[in-house]
Amino acid sequence: SPDIFWHVEFTNEEAIDVGGPARELFNEISTSIFEPTSGLFILGPNGRNKFGSRYLDVYIPFVSNQPNWKIHPIDAIQRNLCYKAIGSFLGIVMRTGFYQNIPFAPVVWKLIAGEKIKEKDILDIDQRLRNFFINLKNKDPSVFDEQFNSPGHYVNWTCENWDGSIINIYNPTKSKTVNREHVNIYISNCIKKRIEVLLDSISYIRSGLFENIGFNNHQFMSGKIISYLSQGSNIITTNKLKDLFV
Repeated sequence: SPDIFWHVEFTNEEAIDVGGPARELFNEISTSIFEPTSGLFILGPNGRNKFGSRYLDVYIPFVSNQPNWKIHPIDAIQRNLCYKAIGSFLGIVMRTGFYQNIPFAPVVWKLIAGEKIKEKDILDIDQRLRNFFINLKNKDPSVFDEQFNSPGHYVNWTCENWDGSIINIYNPTKSKTVNREHVNIYISNCIKKRIEVLLDSISYIRSGLFENIGFNNHQFMSGKIISYLSQGSNIITTNKLKDLFV
């Protein structure tokens, strides 16, 4: 707040703040964001499935559809307030220079910045899904029929969600299963669904961030820059700016 000083007291602790207690508080906040008990973020598919060699330790905001994850509507309101608070926290971190380890998946940073998301952004953090799509695109009809168009192997118009649960996706065809001519449509709709699932939580993070920093649009705004300002430095040289846009 520009009008009220921010004051923090640690219970049963005495400290004079010359930077140490503030940094400790920031560390506690950033760590709590990714605690499983917070229920705000989950480990990305590569890490959860222990699959692939990249992005094994990145997180995405997520509310699972699995029965044991279902939450009360009132809890949902609190969750949204938490996501907005996380956005405000990012703004504070950038402005104070108390940089944190905030292991959002690259797609999360891009969504916060309002960048267009591509298929690659989703598949980079879900290598198993990438491999599944590659197999679906197999040009040999006999291979496709053997793997995906025979009893017990049909592909329905469903997709694995971020937490491994199965969700329905839009089916613009008259077929209940995915045929070879539908593969590209199926893949496109899977990617759209994966992005759609993230948008609500990200919108609250964006709201908190832009409300805190005072603007929501800038010619140099990108996911890489917001990530860098949150985790590295509030000073960006010309050379660093070039690197971030490569």
